[in-house]
Parts: sequence; C-alpha cells; structure tokens
Amino acid sequence: MELRKLIHQSLLLTAVVLLVAACGAAEPTATPIPPTPTSIPPTVTPAAPPEPVTTETSIIHRSIPYVPGGDFQQNLTLYLPLEAAAGSGPYPVLVLAHGWSLSKTDYALKDTMQFVNQLGYAAVSIDYRDDENGSAWKAHHDGACALAWIYANAEEYGLDTERMAAFGNSYGAMVVTNLALADDPSLFLADCPNGRPEARPFKGVVPFGAGAFGVPGEGLSIPTRAEALSPQTRLLFGFETLEGMKAVHEELAALPPSEWAASQELSPEAVAFAQLQPAYWADAGDPPLLLLYPEEDQFWPQAEYDAFARLLEEVGAAYTYLVLPGADHSNWNRDDPAGWQEPLREFLEGLFGG
Repeated sequence: MELRKLIHQSLLLTAVVLLVAACGAAEPTATPIPPTPTSIPPTVTPAAPPEPVTTETSIIHRSIPYVPGGDFQQNLTLYLPLEAAAGSGPYPVLVLAHGWSLSKTDYALKDTMQFVNQLGYAAVSIDYRDDENGSAWKAHHDGACALAWIYANAEEYGLDTERMAAFGNSYGAMVVTNLALADDPSLFLADCPNGRPEARPFKGVVPFGAGAFGVPGEGLSIPTRAEALSPQTRLLFGFETLEGMKAVHEELAALPPSEWAASQELSPEAVAFAQLQPAYWADAGDPPLLLLYPEEDQFWPQAEYDAFARLLEEVGAAYTYLVLPGADHSNWNRDDPAGWQEPLREFLEGLFGG
C-alpha cells in the first residue's frame, strides 16, 4: 500500500514537473520572412547623343533630340564643314527634310549634306513623325520645333541663322516649303521647347519631287486624287471619313488659292487643311524658290509643279523651275544622276554669296 502511494506521488510529481517545464518553455524563435522588395524604377535619363564622327568631308553630330524626351523620330542630324574643328564659323545653313517613311535623317540625304559641307555650309537634316492619324500635322509641327532648336543652339554649333535655306524631298519638300512661306509660325510651334523669330526664316527653298503643293485642278491631288489615295491620304490629314475630306477639297476648289488666306467663306476644317499646303501661303513676299521636278517621277504628275509655278507667277513670287532629265522620285541622290548639284550650288551661292 505504501509502495503504491509512493509510485503515485512520484508519477504526480513527474507530471507537474513536465507541465511546469512546458508552461515555462520559451516560445520557438520564428524565422523572419523578408519583405518583398518594392521596385522603384530609376529616373529615365535620355541617352546622350553619340560623339561626333569625322569623315573626309564632314563633322557629323547624329541623333540630337529637338524635343527632349519626345518621340524617337523627333531628332536631327547636323553636318558641319571640316573647318568647324578649328572653331571657325558661323556657317550658312541648309535645312533638309527627307521623304515620307524613308530611312531617317541623314541616311536619306547624306550625299546632299556632304556636298553642302564641301561648299562651306552647314547642313541640318530633320526627322519628323510620320505615323498614322493626323501625321501631316505632326510633321509640320516637328519641322517647326526643329527649326526653333536651330535658333536656340546656333551659337554652340556655329550656325548663321541670318543665312539659312531649305531643301526637301517628297513630303519633306512640303514641310520645308511651308516653313519657308508661312506668315504665322505660331501655328506649328505649340508645345515646342524653343521659340523662333517671327520673320520668315529662310533666304530660299528648294522642293525636289514635292508630294503636292495644294493647287486644285484636274488630275491634281486636290480634289481628284483624294479618292485614289484614300484611305492613306484621309488618315494622313486626320479626316474621319472620305466624304469629309472630299467636302473640304470641294470648298477649296471653289476659290482660287490666292484668295484662300483672306476668305471668310471657308469652314474651319477647310482653313486648317489649307494651312498645310504651300499654295495657301504663296505671296509676293516669299523667299525665292528653286522648283526641281524629277522628269520620271512615278508618284506625282508634273502638272503639280506646273500649277504651283502658275500660282507663284500670279502672286508675284520669285521662282526658278527646272525639270531634271533622268531623275525619278527617289533615286536622285547618288553620283549626281539628275544633275541636281549644279543648280543647287548656284542657288545657294546666290543666296549666301560664293
């Protein structure tokens, strides 16, 4: 009996000890779960333009943004004469614009820019947005922003903004011709980081194989080519419907282009479209034009140039009109197949001095 009691007490004591030990034991150490790191993207800093490259004819500054942080197409390329390495200058400037959807900036106009450098002038090739809806407006806006950049950075690169001319191919010809003739530069300068003087910027302009000048007439781009070029043309100028574009064309065709700017009869849509056409701006105060038409142009009829020349004659603007044998719309820029160099040299020397 006594033995049973001792065993019971022993078991009870053991249970109490185990219970006390269990209650007093430290809680198990938890393994910490590291917090999920929050990824903070670094501040995006636009890549610096590449270092200038020197060739046998030129010092080349490529991919300079004229709208910092803007679209990848909003850049320009600057070709300077080799003498610029010694700090000479400032140099007269030829501003160039490539055709629609061509290889960008200097690659489409490289030979022309090198030729200009050999004449002792600087050359600036501008790129512009040429995507879908309303891209004609974007192209003219970008041309104006690029020109404003030239004014803002002329001293740094040795550019003489008092002696500038322009050269364009295809739709690029439309862009630079409008820049040269437009009386109101503010129309295309919205949101540009730089401004520019109110005066017309160019001493002269050279449209080569221009897409159209906007003069209405049978067989021309306004209005009869509208349907043939749709929907591309409709999208290019931001029209929602082909009918809306035709209605604007009919409005413009009812008046001589020389009366468009002063007219109170045109709808806002017609005025907005007309302001993209060199025909809208043509007047006696325009700088001299050298109209170069490639005889074998497969995209635009010579009637476009003929009609624009008649308009320039009517308003009293100074111009020279040359048809280049053997040249076509695109293959004009290699080894002078079209004889474009000599007329261009004579024109620039007449503007800037030989």
